[in-house]
Amino acid sequence: MTGKKRKQHYVWKFYLKQWFNKQIHCLQGTNVFKSSLEGIANKRDFYKLTNLNDEDISNIKDLVIDNSPEILKEIHNKYIDILTSPFKLERLTKNIGKYNKESELFVDQLKTNVHENYHEKIESLSIEYLSMLYDKNLAFLETDEGRSNFLYYLCMQFTRTTKMKNNVIKATKHQNKIDVEKIWGCISLMLATNLAFNLNRKLEFKFKLLINNSKVPFITGDQPVLNTFAYLKPLDEEIKELEFYYPITPKLAILFNNETGAINRVIELDSEVHEFNRYILKGAENQVYSDDEVLLHYYKSELS
Repeated sequence: MTGKKRKQHYVWKFYLKQWFNKQIHCLQGTNVFKSSLEGIANKRDFYKLTNLNDEDISNIKDLVIDNSPEILKEIHNKYIDILTSPFKLERLTKNIGKYNKESELFVDQLKTNVHENYHEKIESLSIEYLSMLYDKNLAFLETDEGRSNFLYYLCMQFTRTTKMKNNVIKATKHQNKIDVEKIWGCISLMLATNLAFNLNRKLEFKFKLLINNSKVPFITGDQPVLNTFAYLKPLDEEIKELEFYYPITPKLAILFNNETGAINRVIELDSEVHEFNRYILKGAENQVYSDDEVLLHYYKSELS
């Protein structure tokens, strides 16, 4: 073990490097400031696990697993196994009389790190795909494996954030017998898996690479993947359509939608960049990031 990872990123630090040049500029509220990558998009112990009892497991099954495709149910049960494993180890060592200060520290590290380690594993497998996109190469998306894996990565980036967590908690607050915050770690992985599985089957949905030819860079934020059809919609409104937007550098972005007759292709943009930036600006939870400080001051005026 490498020690507890207390400062846990809910937006991938490697991803944010594309907006970093010795520093990154951040808009939070009406304040624009400079930061290192360690100073943004993270929260102390964000992924730290809590012990799930039988009622919590039952709630997870009621909310997600029972309504999931049959082929995914085994995967979802493995998520539960992974995220409850530190507590099983803790109980085992106590039962056999091996629980001491050393084992307590080890188990505490597992509770803190296991969930974030899972995201790191997904991300490490996605570096190759992002590198190809940086080179404007969409060929891997024409393969079953490439499309499936990248959708899984994309959906994980969609659900792992503070914005998504808070939205789901608010949307389910009427179910006051279920502590959604306590079980969010499990259901966030399950929701992402279900979404990726269902989208992968929709072959009419295609990826587009957006090339920014304007002088205005793409910005990103603490909710980097957005459904443009949910833009500014109330939480209790059912959203029946989906179009993912995901900026990947100040000059490149991904769009995933079911535009009629479209194939995986490259689209060049100019004046439309502000429109895409406003998706990020309005869809963020707390922070928006850019390599251009002046641009964030410009957008700040729109929020005030």
